[in-house]
Amino acid sequence: MNFDTSILDWIQNFCYSANLDNVMKIFSAICDHGEIWILTAFVMFFLKQQYLDENIKVFILKKYRIYSILLLISVILTFLICQIVLKEIFDRPRPFIENPDIAIIIPAPNGSSFPSAHSAVSFASAFILLRFNKNIGLSAYILALFIAFSRLYLQVHYPTDVIAGALIGTIIAAAVYFTSKTIINKQIKTPLPI
Repeated sequence: MNFDTSILDWIQNFCYSANLDNVMKIFSAICDHGEIWILTAFVMFFLKQQYLDENIKVFILKKYRIYSILLLISVILTFLICQIVLKEIFDRPRPFIENPDIAIIIPAPNGSSFPSAHSAVSFASAFILLRFNKNIGLSAYILALFIAFSRLYLQVHYPTDVIAGALIGTIIAAAVYFTSKTIINKQIKTPLPI
């Protein structure tokens, strides 16, 4: 028994419950195609708030809109790299394919197991949101952890798929963030709040 299967067996033996089944299905479903993070980006972009000072309003609106765009770029780029490039290269069978005794409780996902796109997109989003606001970012990381764990709980990924996904998503989001920061600050004299 290797690291991946021993962790999945431990989850199966010590974590399963009927109530948790439904919770984990929800955590997995809200990120099937990055939906929760795309919705977050749109809410941030169109958020309207009242401010006493017009300068503060412009500053805050620019910050919200810049980060919403960075979030959307990170989600789309991470999803495409994981789904179209990396899953095709590694072509790792999912746990329920390699072990027919595993009875999954969600519709069987298509594609290979490595890396977990759910984890990648979630950790990419959390990285960007942490740079936007620490409290929002920490909440996003907690949600990302629950989403990642749901993929293990539901037996559709191995732990190394989820860990690799988290690292890949973080690296892609960091590249988007730091590249954008450099480009935006070069284009204007006053650095934007990024």
